[in-house]
Amino acid sequence: MSKRFIVPLPGLVTTDGQQQYLTNKGGTWFASRRVESLRQTWKWEHLDYIPEVYKKFAVDLMDYVPEVYGQFVEEFEALMDKKMEEKMEERNKIFLFMFGPDKDYVKGSVTGKFGPVRNLEGMKQELQCEDFIKIESDEAKDLLLATKHIIGVEEA
Repeated sequence: MSKRFIVPLPGLVTTDGQQQYLTNKGGTWFASRRVESLRQTWKWEHLDYIPEVYKKFAVDLMDYVPEVYGQFVEEFEALMDKKMEEKMEERNKIFLFMFGPDKDYVKGSVTGKFGPVRNLEGMKQELQCEDFIKIESDEAKDLLLATKHIIGVEEA
């Protein structure tokens, strides 16, 4: 089993004194006590998806709560791994971005605040909310493009 990390949030406890942890469900980040049915642990490579401000609080789960590695938890983590792998595959969703007066274009995928942008509706919402987007493509590893210059987007 690969190394796991958990993010206890300093100074945040429930009213009954339970530690709060960075938690994700359906792309939404929030604080919660330890709940096995919620996503609260990450592999090293998945730490890139948690908000930057919380990364410094990540600790090795085995060092933090070694007793949590029971059979049930291992099965649950395997299921979460599978779901995360599916999400990482969706990251390859390619869009065609048109920009500039000559209607130049670039093809690539985009990761927003809450992970990979998976569909055209999500991409349009991302363009409305952000001043810049970072496009990952074969032509350019990380192309930073001002959204005000994008004149159209479609699924490639």
